[in-house]
Order: sequence, then C-alpha cells, then structure tokens
Amino acid sequence: MIEMNLVTELKYALLTLGVSADLIEEEVAVFLFHFPNFRKLKVATEDQLMDYLEESELRKQLMRLINFGRRIQLTPLKFKETVTSSQQVGLWLVTEMGDLTQEQLRIMCLNTKNEVIEDEVVFKGDLNSCIAHPREIFRLAVTTSANKILMVHNHPSGQLKPSQNDLLFSERLAEDGKMMGIELLDSLIISSKGYLSLREEGILTE
Repeated sequence: MIEMNLVTELKYALLTLGVSADLIEEEVAVFLFHFPNFRKLKVATEDQLMDYLEESELRKQLMRLINFGRRIQLTPLKFKETVTSSQQVGLWLVTEMGDLTQEQLRIMCLNTKNEVIEDEVVFKGDLNSCIAHPREIFRLAVTTSANKILMVHNHPSGQLKPSQNDLLFSERLAEDGKMMGIELLDSLIISSKGYLSLREEGILTE
C-alpha cells in the first residue's frame, strides 16, 4: 500500500534538489517501486538500497536528504526543551513509537513554560484492559511539580482513529486535571501512518 504522505515528502525533497516536474514523477515512481512505505525503507537491506541507488547521483542526494530528515526526527526532546506544538511531539514520536507492536501509554510532564521536565512510559499493554488509571498519571505529574501534561499512546494496528475508550479516557483525564490544576495539553495517538492530536482535531477544546 502506497502512503500518500510519503509521496508528498518525496516530491518536496526532489523539488528542493531542483528536479524538473517531469523527472519528479519518474523518480517518485522508481522510489515507490522499491520502497512503497516508510516501513519498507526503514528495514531495507544494504543490497536493496544499492539496487535502488545504482549509479544515480540524484538518488544518492535524495537518500542523503531523507536520512538527514530522519536524524532530525529521531533527536529526542531534551530535559527543559520547550514544546511548541502537538506536531513537534507527534512527528518525533512517530519515529520512536510508530512501529511498536505493543501499546504504550506515555506521559510528558511540562512546567509553566511548556518545558519538558519528565517523559515516562507509565503503562504497557492494552488501554481497553483498564490498566491505565488517572491516579498513577497524576502521581507522576505531582511528583515532578508539573503544570501541564501530554498524554501519548500508540496504536500497533496502524489505525489513527481514536476509539471510544481513547476519547473517554482523555476526557476523564482532562476533567481530573482541572480539579488538580494540571492541564491536559493534548492527547496524541501514534501509529506507523503518522499521528493524531485530539487538540488539533477539536476534540479537546479546553
């Protein structure tokens, strides 16, 4: 299955390299023949990469540009680094959590300046099994003197649509946070296909 966001990124990268419109379509087709999605590219062997690169200087430049972007995305948010948007967190965590085969619930604790003061996986397993409990999440937030939290969990299925349980748990966390003076800044879902922000989708509004 071809990932449309991969096609968009390829076209943008080729434009950046100054490639003509006609050649862009041709090069995108060749790339997707070898690597139809990010997962295939991520697990590609050296022989598979060399088969794609052949003697093409353009393809070598494209691969260097892709690898540069991947290195930027893999750079973790550091202690006291400022979170500027849900997109910033989502794009970074796609590279770290997108291919996980087990569901994880991760909490990022922020201070009043939106600086990261704690980042911890608090639960592993299926959230539908009710392992996750707001009490444990807010215990971490209180311990770190957090003013805000970001909740992140992954969907190993690749599905980005929030389940009813995702929505109810996020709503409960937001309500409990209000009572404690700790804001739920956002609730993010991560998969191999990208990320979804309940805040960006207008589901979390307060």
